[in-house]
Amino acid sequence: MFHPRPGIAGLLVGIGLLAALWFLIYYTREPGPFNLDPQGRPGAFEPFLTKYLRLGEFIVWLGHRFNCASYRIIGISRAKRNSAVVLHLAIGFCLGVAW
Repeated sequence: MFHPRPGIAGLLVGIGLLAALWFLIYYTREPGPFNLDPQGRPGAFEPFLTKYLRLGEFIVWLGHRFNCASYRIIGISRAKRNSAVVLHLAIGFCLGVAW
């Protein structure tokens, strides 16, 4: 008797649900061009776009800063005798990534 590997059934169910939802949404939508500007005014989305871009830059900056902090913490906690060396390496790595 054939036994598939573990996870294959879940993978097939996930792909099937994705395909079913895509077909359902694709064939029940309205035809025609789509206007993404608020209240149909051309260019009304531009101020929102700049705010979203600045927010995205801030989130990436935060991720970078916390990532460097985690390298410093891991370096200190993992190497008890040579923590100064590991700390200097982590700071150098963070400065290299920042530039």
